[in-house]
Amino acid sequence: NNGWAVGMTTLMYERLALGFGLQVRLRIALDGLVELARHTTKNGAPVTRDPVMRQKLAQLWIDTEVFKYTGARAITKLLKGELPGPEASTGKMMWVEGHQRLQELAMEIQGPYSQIMKGSPWTVAEGLWQHTFLRSRANSIEGGTTEIQRNIIGERVLGLPKG
Repeated sequence: NNGWAVGMTTLMYERLALGFGLQVRLRIALDGLVELARHTTKNGAPVTRDPVMRQKLAQLWIDTEVFKYTGARAITKLLKGELPGPEASTGKMMWVEGHQRLQELAMEIQGPYSQIMKGSPWTVAEGLWQHTFLRSRANSIEGGTTEIQRNIIGERVLGLPKG
């Protein structure tokens, strides 16, 4: 009765819809991270003056732009009446990995303050970054684990045998 095909198509539409919104959320989080870096000092200077931190922030910006255009490509395909394909899995994987890298950099920028949770007078941004850092780990499980997404890409895009 083609139940498996219907279920897989439904999941692809779900991943595609989520991916489109998630790229916006990732960009908003990146903008917040840049503000955090501008207002955080390390060795007496703003973190944004550190060339290594600037490179990491720039790489996150590049990754976010790639995610945005990958999402636009998937939406264009959908508007042409085509079924969502493996780009939905690519988008999900890009979100998870990009969001986790962003949250890890937020912890690095905060240094020792990254260990202080909400409720302490020394917490940064009322514990928002700590919460989203911990929450970002669950993103790699929801809607199909990152490993499943890699298998889909390997099989459907690269033509690799099932593992």
